[in-house]
Amino acid sequence: MMVLPKINYLFSLIPNKPPAAWFKSLDSNISQFLWKNKPSRISLKTLQKPKNNGGLELPNFYNYFLANRLQYISKWIKPDLLDSPWLDLEQAFCRKTKLSDLPYISSNIKRHDTFKSLSINSSLTAWWEFLKLTQSPLIPCKLTPIWNNPDICQNKKVLNFTSWREKGIKNLEHVIKEGNFITFQELISEYGINNSKFLEYQQLKSIIQERFNPNQLNLEISTWVTEFLNLCAPKLLSKLYKLLLKFDDSISLPIAKWERDLSINQDQSFWTEICSNIFKISKSPNLQLIQYKVLHRVHYTGQRMFQMGLAQSNICTHCTANVTDNYLHAIWDCRPVQMFWHRICTDLSTWLKCCIPTSPRLCILGDISELDANTSHIVLTALCIAKKTILINWKQKKDLHITLYKNLLFDHISLERMSASSKNQLEEFNSLWLPLINSTS
Repeated sequence: MMVLPKINYLFSLIPNKPPAAWFKSLDSNISQFLWKNKPSRISLKTLQKPKNNGGLELPNFYNYFLANRLQYISKWIKPDLLDSPWLDLEQAFCRKTKLSDLPYISSNIKRHDTFKSLSINSSLTAWWEFLKLTQSPLIPCKLTPIWNNPDICQNKKVLNFTSWREKGIKNLEHVIKEGNFITFQELISEYGINNSKFLEYQQLKSIIQERFNPNQLNLEISTWVTEFLNLCAPKLLSKLYKLLLKFDDSISLPIAKWERDLSINQDQSFWTEICSNIFKISKSPNLQLIQYKVLHRVHYTGQRMFQMGLAQSNICTHCTANVTDNYLHAIWDCRPVQMFWHRICTDLSTWLKCCIPTSPRLCILGDISELDANTSHIVLTALCIAKKTILINWKQKKDLHITLYKNLLFDHISLERMSASSKNQLEEFNSLWLPLINSTS
């Protein structure tokens, strides 16, 4: 997509957050383009999800904006030599507060002069939104700074015990162990604190226990934040964007309808595999899109047309069963369609010398769990071409014929051959497709 790099370039240069209406208008324009100004049959939110969750990984521009701002947080924490000039500039805004400590300080930092920097402001705002999205409370945590932290004050002044800091005591993890403030003797033995600092120790202990509930001092960092902290260059922006996509791992398919129609009850891993199989069918975007649309049930049936007021009846007109023309009936149960599927599975079983069950789980959903791994690719491709044949004759299912199917199948094989030839992969092509070619010739 040519638009994405241009917008990402603007996001990286301009720290200001665009208004929500701008993101909404951008998404609206993309939806109109995808569906040719017609009502969308699959929401853009679904299309933006990862492929194994029922999406097509279309760009989510708001997430890209967040990722652009979050990469500066990562660079604060793990600075690179090439980033030194602008990091030095931003550190100057922070004065005594370290730039790398800002992510571990609460929103009280808004009252600090540091927040007047537009770049720091927008980056911290994105960070707080990240913590909100992941439901990751970070204040306090083991990396919360003790010194120059507006969360830890005495008489509205931040603490800064220089001698303590020089001894390596910088964060809460240095003074709190297993939810308890460590003793003064432990500080002396572990960090070499001078005996004369007992009063400062009591001050610090009192302030921290007053600011943070001592009974709820869980300093562990959440899994999401840990994963964020582990990200690094190269391709930091891409890694951050993929992390943002992980927040919602639900499967965006009409699972309830499929399970009701097929009388099955499967866990999320089954549907994740079904979504992944879409892109194992073939390298052909056309076949992938056909399978994707079938799983999302986007095609208009007689029942749906009737509900929209575009048909006088919801009864199937392609067979004599006198039943409602719902999605499963239209693509599987209708008499001419069922006969077509039976012929396809019988022929494939003969051609490939294996048993291809006439099952909607295999033929419609693409569940290859019961197939041999050596033939699963060919079977998925052949069955998807069968679905393409049905969709071509969607309004005239009585015209379904095996001849059209074979023509489409051989056209696809010819394209596969040309692609393999251009990549010097004819040997792999022959091992995969020759058994079927020889059987049908």
